[in-house]
Amino acid sequence: MHHSLRGHENPALDVAIHLAHRLDQPLLVYQGLSENHPYANDRRHTFILQGAGDVHAELAEQKISSVLHVARAEDRGPHLKTLAARAAVLVTDDVPTAPTIHWRNRLADSIKTPIVCVNGACIVPPQLVKRAFDRAFAYREATAWLYKTRNTRPWPELRYGGKPFPIDQLPFQPVDLQQTSIADLLATSQIDHSVGPVPHTVGGSQAGYTRWENFKKQGLRRYADQRNDALKDGVSRMSAYLHYGMVSPFTLVRDCFEVGGASAEKYLDELLIWRELAWCFCHYRTDHEALSALPAWARQALKAGEADKRADLYDEETLARAQTHDPLWNAAQMSLLRQGELHNNVRMTWGKAIPLWTSTTEEALRLLFDLNHRYALDGCDPASYGGLLWCLGQFDRPFTPEEPILRSIRGRSTAEHARRLNPEKYLAKTSRRLTGEPVKVAVIGAGMAGLMAARTLSDHGFEVEVFEKSRGLGGRMATRRLADGGQFDHGCQYITARTSQFEKSLRSWENQGLITPWQGLLAAQDANGSWKELAANGPRYVGVPGMTSIARHLSQGLRVHQEVQIQKVERIANQWHLQNTQGAVAGPFDQLILAIPAGQAARLVGEYPMAEILARIPMDPCWTVMASLADPLHLPFDGYLSEVALSPAVGWAARDTSKPKRPTDAERWVLQATPAWTKSHLDLPADQVATELWHHWCEQISLQPQRTPELVAHRWMFSTLDPSKVPAEIYQKLSIERALHDSEHGLTVCGDWTSESRVEAAYLSGIAAAGFVLRQHLIAKPAAQLLF
Repeated sequence: MHHSLRGHENPALDVAIHLAHRLDQPLLVYQGLSENHPYANDRRHTFILQGAGDVHAELAEQKISSVLHVARAEDRGPHLKTLAARAAVLVTDDVPTAPTIHWRNRLADSIKTPIVCVNGACIVPPQLVKRAFDRAFAYREATAWLYKTRNTRPWPELRYGGKPFPIDQLPFQPVDLQQTSIADLLATSQIDHSVGPVPHTVGGSQAGYTRWENFKKQGLRRYADQRNDALKDGVSRMSAYLHYGMVSPFTLVRDCFEVGGASAEKYLDELLIWRELAWCFCHYRTDHEALSALPAWARQALKAGEADKRADLYDEETLARAQTHDPLWNAAQMSLLRQGELHNNVRMTWGKAIPLWTSTTEEALRLLFDLNHRYALDGCDPASYGGLLWCLGQFDRPFTPEEPILRSIRGRSTAEHARRLNPEKYLAKTSRRLTGEPVKVAVIGAGMAGLMAARTLSDHGFEVEVFEKSRGLGGRMATRRLADGGQFDHGCQYITARTSQFEKSLRSWENQGLITPWQGLLAAQDANGSWKELAANGPRYVGVPGMTSIARHLSQGLRVHQEVQIQKVERIANQWHLQNTQGAVAGPFDQLILAIPAGQAARLVGEYPMAEILARIPMDPCWTVMASLADPLHLPFDGYLSEVALSPAVGWAARDTSKPKRPTDAERWVLQATPAWTKSHLDLPADQVATELWHHWCEQISLQPQRTPELVAHRWMFSTLDPSKVPAEIYQKLSIERALHDSEHGLTVCGDWTSESRVEAAYLSGIAAAGFVLRQHLIAKPAAQLLF
């Protein structure tokens, strides 16, 4: 059970009951929630898990055994595969969209058990239609007799009368939502925590039918007149509940016929014809994620339009964060980003703008899917695919005269739409606060972790202030600029990605000119003094013109206080108050995020329980030396990594001037000492350290420079984490959750030290910290009422 999350009027469940009776076998309803869905995030998971509470209670009343498995650090076994291999037959929901089809095919290839797929979302399932249709009027005519015979037919009730499934024979411990909170489940799930829950759209049949009853009483009779005005509450907002089958479409159709009238007829046309047209199309066109699904005339038009000049080109991050030049489009995207939904009439205009801002049709299609499916609660629904493909000509006809870029595809400009939908008023609606009262958050530390936490929370409408003790931003993503115009990246040396989430951000930052690949040759020296080139698993990026470029970018739009060192934090009446070294107090704040090294955080929150854990997470220091040479060294590499087991003085060295878009008036090198050497020289004067480390490095690589370069030393007191020095139980928790959170005190601590000393680790830790705060405030309590 994955897309029909209800225990009533459920065709797949009824088929399973029927087969269990015929085969005299116990029936088990298995619901699994995977981390591997391409758009798995806190928003999607929360909505599904809220729905799980309703459906499993409903099944229990019918004496049907049901279990919930949530993939997470504690339990990631292939349990569905195990159960299906033991079953007489597997019944599942028939959802004809790419993510579900791929999952179903992989499962079918791995077991011999017969799989029965049952459509529980359509009044007229695609199998009865026989083929896909390209136009709504043709589909309407071809299916009229089917709808006429099925629309008002009452659903026959089928009760399960078989034996219970022996739950004690399961290969896993089912999740009990009465004993485990949704927030705790999400914290240990490896999913995208940057997309927060939507508190006003609670998952489950109870919330779904409550919303439907309100619309039926107050909005259905006005639907025809108000449905296209996004400023009015003229639509039902039922798509998410229909997507996951939390409400029965059969009930909605019968209710519409009971109400009657022109508005009910129009609603039925959208619910039945346009929605099920898309289901039918996805069923028969398995290429619905590719351009090949579009009509030939539309593909030709879009291909021809690629030669037309674009006034603006936007990267994925700029689009996702609603930062374009267009106020109406930004308001629409903000609805997706913050509210998890987009008014259908506005979606058409929103979608048709994206090809105007991307250089290729392939990129436009990818962004259409990604922006919708990632943020919308009804993402990946066949109706979503239908609506998005319509923006590129599907289910439509050619138009004349042709327009630039879209050519013969129907145009729908934001400027034209803005004449009937006030962008400022629409933005006020789509950016409305998700919480009853403002949530104020203080973030201490403006490195990658702190800035990502702040930006994620700000994007969700939280009021955030960042406090940074240094003059610059970025923490160890630092650039030292010299009086003569030279510079050094004396902290982080380069950036790589291991996760798709970070890869996406790097791609956007590269498109914005903030980073660029570094093609320098990196070499390693082993214990025998031999050299070997270090192969890269992917691009090595550096900031442009220095490593601080990303931090400056992330800080835009945030309230950041620089050169402000917080020396004391105090929680009074459930709010945080901060005091800096000059005695000034800031606050109050509802939440406090410390994006600083664990040792510093421990000292700052010494009165609170988390301090004990933080104090047991040591970080190694690092002496860094910056060398400016009048004469080039002519070394055969641009980066040096020592692999000597006995740890020599220099663990890393890099020709800083080999990085792109750096000053080239002189050759400059950065040397970073090993932790052991740093500790043994920790308190020496910087000048002495600089000279000694330079000479050690020359000895390590058998180098005899003509003269001693200009040297400057910098000491990083908290540089790298050695996992072997962290208690196993603490490191395991850190590596899973990527941040520490105390919900009772509104305290969260994050940084790259939660897993490994990499920029990506800081990035993910900052998002994880924001995720803890978002979940604490945005997951609606069971008794909460829908806000709007």
